[in-house]
Amino acid sequence: GDWSSDVCSSDLRAKLTVRETSFDTRDAFLRGSFRSLRPGGRLGLTDLVRAKEAGWLSTCLLRVVCFVSKVPWTNMVHEDEYVARLRRAGFADIEVEDVSARVFAPLATWIRDRDRMYGRAFGSEWGGLMGFARVLEWWSRGSVAFVVVSATKPAATKRSF
Repeated sequence: GDWSSDVCSSDLRAKLTVRETSFDTRDAFLRGSFRSLRPGGRLGLTDLVRAKEAGWLSTCLLRVVCFVSKVPWTNMVHEDEYVARLRRAGFADIEVEDVSARVFAPLATWIRDRDRMYGRAFGSEWGGLMGFARVLEWWSRGSVAFVVVSATKPAATKRSF
């Protein structure tokens, strides 16, 4: 992957810059993040997870969106599997918050408002965004969740001899 890290002198925080396309799977990204953090370091990110209650049609449509977007289907897991993958990578103190209601519909509304305001001036540039707005509206109905994730690389434990 394409990694750079800037660790604060206090070793309490780390900033990772990652090119998402460098990783074929979320597991590879999580393992790389874990290796790059110092003990006690925190990982913070946003991601998409599949809803457990998504029906077969939503699942099929999501597969198409992933294919078109070049997102590996193996990355689209349910929240509990996402947490399990973080644990397998070695992370602890895992928190996942679903913020979909504050992201999908408001962003779709913002895109539609901008299209009404500037669409004629910018023409086809807004066409692709309008398609994305439709995807966001579909996701807002519950097939996908937008989550904020945080996890900690455990501090090194002292061995007793």
